[in-house]
This record gives sequence, C-alpha cells and structure tokens, in this order.
Amino acid sequence: STLISTISNAHPEVANYEFTTLIPNLGVVEVGEYSSFVMADIPGIIGGASSGRGLGINFLQHIERTKILLFVIDITNYRDIFEQYKILKGELTKFSQKLCKKKFAIVLTKIDTIDYKELNNIVNKLVDNLDLKKTNENYFIQDLVLNKYNKGLPYFILPISSIANQNTKKLKYLLYDLIKMDE
Repeated sequence: STLISTISNAHPEVANYEFTTLIPNLGVVEVGEYSSFVMADIPGIIGGASSGRGLGINFLQHIERTKILLFVIDITNYRDIFEQYKILKGELTKFSQKLCKKKFAIVLTKIDTIDYKELNNIVNKLVDNLDLKKTNENYFIQDLVLNKYNKGLPYFILPISSIANQNTKKLKYLLYDLIKMDE
C-alpha cells in the first residue's frame, strides 16, 4: 500500500503491519509527461490462497486481467526472501496457468531499514537462487540485447524504499517498459 501511495495518485490505508490491504486499490502512475499506466494493489497472498485461505482467491481472479505482475517482497519479514517468492509463485501456479505465465518483476521493499552490505547479500542470494546473473551492484535486469525475454524469470529485481523514495522513479520506468514490451 505504501508503494502505490508513493508512485501513483492512490490513497490507500497504510499501516505498519502485514496485510493492511483488504480491498484492491487502483492508482494512475505517471511516467514522464505523456505516459502512464494503472497500478493495482491487492491484498497480500499467503500460502494456501489458491485454495481459498485468507483473502487470496477472490483477488487472484482480479489479477488475471493484468498485463504484468509485480511481486513486492518485504526484506524485514522473518521469512527467507526466496521462500516468500516461491510461495507467491506457487500460489499463482496452483490457481491459474494463465497467471503463472504472465510477465513479472520483483521489488525488495523496506531497504531503508538495513545496511548496504546486508542488502547486497540479500539481493545476491535471491539472484543466485533464481540462477540469474547480477547486472548492477545492487539490482538485476534481464539483458534484452538479443531480444530474448525469458518470461519464466523476473524482468528485474529492484530493491526499493517507498518511504525514503529510493529507486521508486526507476521502478516506474522499468514497469512501464515491461508493460509496453511485445505490444
């Protein structure tokens, strides 16, 4: 919710605990002077959401209409980052083959709460677990020089802080690029 309130015109309820979002929130994200896209913030997906646990199944149906998915993973959570990713990806796959084949990206949020060395270790571990190659000191983006986008892998992994506005402008442009890809 903090992310959508930071980069769009949406004003959702924001609180300092998990699963604040109970209903989807939509916001228009301005990218430059003449470009924009609509972003949806949905309730958090938990293990078992695909079989009706929590609020998940109702909202999984809504996101089938989206062009892309953005996995927002909290680095301050007690769960391992890769484990959080696997749960999200697994729930999408169990619910719908259509969902699991969508283009997607990952943001690691709340980077303002840890030091740079720890952040680097977290990003490196996730990149290694996904068998990717790091393209920058602290983030990953697929190399599209050969025009071969692998939809089975995230288009990018980007550490952000919505509160401190770190990498949020870069995020808007990367999301816009991903949306416009293959149009």
